[in-house]
Amino acid sequence: MATTKERICETALRLFNEKGYDAVSLRDIAAAAQTSVGNVTYHFGKKEDLLAVLLRDLHKDFKSKLESGLKGDDLMKHMVSTFRAAKRSEEEYPFYFRNLNQIYASSQAVREENDAFEADLQAHYVTCLKKLQKGELVRDNISSDTFEAIAFMMVHMESTWLIESAPDANPSMGNMTIDEALTVLFAQLLTKKGRKALASAEKR
Repeated sequence: MATTKERICETALRLFNEKGYDAVSLRDIAAAAQTSVGNVTYHFGKKEDLLAVLLRDLHKDFKSKLESGLKGDDLMKHMVSTFRAAKRSEEEYPFYFRNLNQIYASSQAVREENDAFEADLQAHYVTCLKKLQKGELVRDNISSDTFEAIAFMMVHMESTWLIESAPDANPSMGNMTIDEALTVLFAQLLTKKGRKALASAEKR
């Protein structure tokens, strides 16, 4: 059975996704979670604190899937898995990705949490790309600076794919999910051997 704190988090996430972060109050969360406003503020203080906990849970879950000891085909599978995890994060926390700019403006703590996560993810991608290059799965004419730039773009895409001004919200530009877009970008870096490994990884 979920604890009161867990029930509040689950309820808040559901309401934020249904109505948007700004449209939901602590009173709304308390009522839907069948508890008191006092209980909510006891556990979280204010709405921004509750949001920070939800975001830490999102990042903790995503980072638990990041593995640094892999190489070769196993690392290629990991990259594909990471791209798919980005899509799942957007599906489970759409309110956050759609309203990123507004949320950033309302909570410095949330911005700092997200900035730290993005920096860690960028570093992870750079490490993975360099390892894949050593394994002859990524082209050998790609520099470290280019890896940094590619990793930056990948993280930026993951963060902003669902915001209202993003291409995904533009019906005239077609419909591509974040994992599809990341895979297309990533594939441009690969050798023939790497593209074969990617095709195999995508089938799993």
